[in-house]
This record gives sequence, C-alpha cells and structure tokens, in this order.
Amino acid sequence: ACYLNNIPFVVIRAMSDKADGTAHVNFNDFFNEAAKNSTEIVLDMLTYMK
Repeated sequence: ACYLNNIPFVVIRAMSDKADGTAHVNFNDFFNEAAKNSTEIVLDMLTYMK
C-alpha cells in the first residue's frame, strides 16, 4: 500500500528459518534475539532521522 501511494517505508526482516527442519537455530530460541536486534535498528534509524 505504501509503495502504491508513494509513501516512504522500510521493511526489516529479522526472522528467517527453514521449514524443512534443517535450520541451525530454533525459531523460538532466536525470537528474542531477533526482536532485540530489530529494536536496535529502528532506534538507530529514528536517531539518525532527527
């Protein structure tokens, strides 16, 4: 919707796993780390945009 309406946006992909069970890290174990990393990225972006 943002793209179609010429509204600037960013997508942060923090979670990724393999559905076939060959992932090196368990999704549930990685969830908190991904949330922390995403938060840091967004806060850094907001600081930069001030």
